[in-house]
Amino acid sequence: MDDSQIRAMVSYVVKYFNKKCPENLETMIHLIGHDERYRRRVEEITEAILDHHDELFVACSSGKKIEELTPKYAEQCKELRKKMRELVAKYISEDTKSS
Repeated sequence: MDDSQIRAMVSYVVKYFNKKCPENLETMIHLIGHDERYRRRVEEITEAILDHHDELFVACSSGKKIEELTPKYAEQCKELRKKMRELVAKYISEDTKSS
């Protein structure tokens, strides 16, 4: 597949998922990462997710109680999902403009 075919496939699938099953943000973000124009932004989000998970495990391993960590962790998850949703919206918006 060449780049234009990949972009067309990703565009179709992301738009379909966004309309039919928007809860699948992780899948949409993964697919958007196959588009070179968005790869770096997707990598940044993915790295933030991994760092976020690592922070939780390190804190628990250091003896902090999960009950104390969970509210902050949940709030950070909400922020990450918000960034993911914004990237999907931007991708769809820019893709629609270029079509």
